[in-house]
Amino acid sequence: MESAAHLAEPGPEGEIRRVESGADFHLLRERVEPDYRHAHDPCRHDFFVKQKGAELTGYEIDLLRELGARILAAHGVSATPTITYTRRIWGEEFFRLLERDGAVDLLASAISIVPEREKNYGLLFTEPTLAFPQTMIAKPGVKPFADGKLVLGRIGAVEKTTNEALARKLLGDAAKERLVLYRGSGAYDRMLEELVAERIDGALMDKPYAFQKVPALRESIGAELALTDITPEMMPGSELEKMGFAVRKTDRALLQELNQQLAATA
Repeated sequence: MESAAHLAEPGPEGEIRRVESGADFHLLRERVEPDYRHAHDPCRHDFFVKQKGAELTGYEIDLLRELGARILAAHGVSATPTITYTRRIWGEEFFRLLERDGAVDLLASAISIVPEREKNYGLLFTEPTLAFPQTMIAKPGVKPFADGKLVLGRIGAVEKTTNEALARKLLGDAAKERLVLYRGSGAYDRMLEELVAERIDGALMDKPYAFQKVPALRESIGAELALTDITPEMMPGSELEKMGFAVRKTDRALLQELNQQLAATA
């Protein structure tokens, strides 16, 4: 039976890329995913997903091809998954794709494992593929924390992310006055532009994205920014971000296959 495998994947810009693997396999509508826990540097510029000409590449995509071929081989199929993609805006639409589009079987690309997402969108996450700290970005020479407390004034974060959740936890009741939220396509870029312009004092971002965005800003306009990792040692009670892939809660066979392959990659 010919079965096409589709993956919806949000890129670093908050866009969704649909990845399609058209291969002949018989049991699962496979969606395969990246694990960057042990190989390669997840903080490299353009690490997750990048486009070179007409080719979609990057560590996630490369690992997607590897795991896809491995799962197909386990079902007696010798094939390399092919990848195509379309772009959409990250947000509610992205997490509803598994619910609304039967051709999409797995969501990927730096998705933080959040129990509320499993509950609200009918998802199940794989085992973590990467753990990393959130990062506070500020002007050079500025210390964001003192005695375990955030001392910056206005803090930026992208709306409806774990960055927003952490910012609210750090700011407490002061979040009403000090938290500035960004939304829509290009939100991370606008936030950093306002940091450079000193309209905000700090920007909260996942470390891998911070390592993408800050060098790109330096290259484009020469802006210098400093990064401070928010670790449990610095801020007691804080936790590392854990990233994984999401499948429908009814796709337990697919979840098991992915977890087996991720374990084999460790």
